[in-house]
Amino acid sequence: MANLIYGPLFALFLASSLLPLAVVYLVERGVLTALLQPLRLLSSGSPLFFMFQSRAIGHSLSDEFAFGGAAYLATGRGLGITRTPFHQTYSTFAITAIYPGAELLAFLLSASLACPSLALRPTLYVFSMLMPLSLAFSPALFNPHAFEPRAALQDAREWLSWLADADSSTGWLSGHRRLCAKKTSTHLQAMLLPSKEQLLALPLLLAASEAMAPYGWSLSPHLLLLALDPAPPLALLTLLAMRRVAGLCYRGAACSSEDPNPLTAGVLVGACLAAEAAAVAHACPALPTAHWVSLLAARYFCTRTCANTFAYAYELAPPCGEGVLGAGPVQLLASAGRQTVIGYHMLGDVVLGAAMQLPLLIVALVPCVAGLHLRFLFNTTGSGLDASLKTQSLGRQSLQRSLEQYSHSRSNSHATSPVTSRSGSRVGTPERGSRVGSRGPDRGYRSRSGSDASFHDEAAQRLVAHTNDDPPSPRDAGPPDRLFTPPSTDERPLMNHSASKGRSRRKR
Repeated sequence: MANLIYGPLFALFLASSLLPLAVVYLVERGVLTALLQPLRLLSSGSPLFFMFQSRAIGHSLSDEFAFGGAAYLATGRGLGITRTPFHQTYSTFAITAIYPGAELLAFLLSASLACPSLALRPTLYVFSMLMPLSLAFSPALFNPHAFEPRAALQDAREWLSWLADADSSTGWLSGHRRLCAKKTSTHLQAMLLPSKEQLLALPLLLAASEAMAPYGWSLSPHLLLLALDPAPPLALLTLLAMRRVAGLCYRGAACSSEDPNPLTAGVLVGACLAAEAAAVAHACPALPTAHWVSLLAARYFCTRTCANTFAYAYELAPPCGEGVLGAGPVQLLASAGRQTVIGYHMLGDVVLGAAMQLPLLIVALVPCVAGLHLRFLFNTTGSGLDASLKTQSLGRQSLQRSLEQYSHSRSNSHATSPVTSRSGSRVGTPERGSRVGSRGPDRGYRSRSGSDASFHDEAAQRLVAHTNDDPPSPRDAGPPDRLFTPPSTDERPLMNHSASKGRSRRKR
């Protein structure tokens, strides 16, 4: 059944989705374009981007249902346009796409490991891997200059600095705290629906129990320890107690802080998990691969359930003071649990980030990959893109020179050539008791050329300032019809004259 779904049926679905586009090109541009244009879209990776974008839209809708606060849908349209460092891309799309893509990829790989005798066609692996690969690697694949060696090495260094940053508002720890604080705004209708961790934890735990029953594992204590792992919390509790004792012994020492670095918590959690795996391998040396898969899956979803529950309870609980139960043991236990959640999250981000960075670094070392990636994104070469940018720069410089010349000529013309008003007086020498541009004693309008010149000079200066950055907005640039054409000095008298004629006709 799986071979049929991810074989001919999937190919038929892909062809039917491209059929309307091919028909449009056939009617408008001919047979050759109708055949080549869909192939070009496939080769440019548009199906991968559409999968990634659909996942982003679906995640935004589910977040609105769970937390409320309808906001802008971050559908990833900035990908392929602007260069973004890897750590910013990872922090933006981790919850949206990278975590679900990694889970789907792990499930597909574990199926072949758990059942090696299962005969599956290669087309099944190819078509079924499109979704997890697009979710996990699209943020890096559609990022410009991602396969340049210098950019890849710089991304790796910045990613490590981002993981170790525990103080700034843009570091990894600040993002983790915002994610945990968001759980407190969960709506009631979302809390009534069970999560995927809760739906999968208990069945996988029962499957692991049946698989490990021949090896002497029982519900207590083996599976209880598998569901509620006490080793990482105890290790972090010991570390926090040692730091507190050191802070009491040495006042003002650097080790007196209660919260260690997130990398330290991740290393401790990883060491505990490795020790547990070594203990299971020593106790059951001939354990099949399918049993390992069941144990790892049960541990993963049980840990996710416990971590989400504790993070939600910790954010809702009131702060524990030092006077609660003596010297703050409740606060110490709560800090150990919080550091355990931080350690698991840090360990997962380190593993996923390294799994994404390592292929990028390896591929970036291959010659001509950066040029092919540029063609893949922009359908052009590096020289063509440079020529386009150079032409755009020359156009902006030409526009700037034209505006400067226009501003200079306007200022010179108004400084040297006097303009005579309707009353016969010059602009530069207004009569006593009257102002330039206002109604004089003869009820005539004096010239407003001085104000017009200042208006046009100010508009030209705004346009010159905008040529090096973004194009001016309509609000900044002013009305287009008055930007380069000065208003007529006889405009208002003509309007008043026509209005008086209309009034005289109505009187008649």
